[in-house]
Amino acid sequence: MSVRLSIAALTLFIFTLGCQPDASTELPPVEPVAAETSVEVEAAPEKLVFDASCNTGKGTAPESQLRAKLAELSASPDNYQLVDYGSVDLEQSIIFGPQQKFKYVDNPELLEVKNFEPLLAQMTQAEFGKIKGTVDLGGRLYPRATVEEYLFRTEDCARVAEDYLTWSEDTAGSRGPLYKTVRGVVRNGQTIYHISSGGMYMLDRQDELEAVFKP
Repeated sequence: MSVRLSIAALTLFIFTLGCQPDASTELPPVEPVAAETSVEVEAAPEKLVFDASCNTGKGTAPESQLRAKLAELSASPDNYQLVDYGSVDLEQSIIFGPQQKFKYVDNPELLEVKNFEPLLAQMTQAEFGKIKGTVDLGGRLYPRATVEEYLFRTEDCARVAEDYLTWSEDTAGSRGPLYKTVRGVVRNGQTIYHISSGGMYMLDRQDELEAVFKP
């Protein structure tokens, strides 16, 4: 009886030993799975287009009021005085100049103005006036500004010119700096006034200047 149990126990021991894994056999390491990462691709800037089409006609443009408006500013606390006055060279004017300055912004090829020449053809007169205050702001710095006046045959073309100036300085200007001065646009019927003050030190005086030219 004891001999049979010993044989059975020995047989079970051998069977169990044969089922053990071979210690000399190593399993291949499990490579970690890298987490997927997404790379955001910056979208290309879109093309900015302004259509300057307007209702053209044979209307009569109003008479210039620029000199009289500038004279009103002599009553300002800054006591503005007229220091220069004359006709505007359209290629150097504020209304035309932004197209020349587009070459300084990012991706100028993505800025386009359509039907601009017909809009200019509706302009009958362009004048400018430069004013300077007599109040010393410190460091020989005086209040100063340049105002350009544009007269149009129709009010619709004056409105489009106003929209164009806003677009060229705000929308197109977001692609890069067009100017380093404080500027404002005021439309009074068929007349456009563009007020450009001397620099950022004039920021708190800009509203006073623009108010003189508003309807």
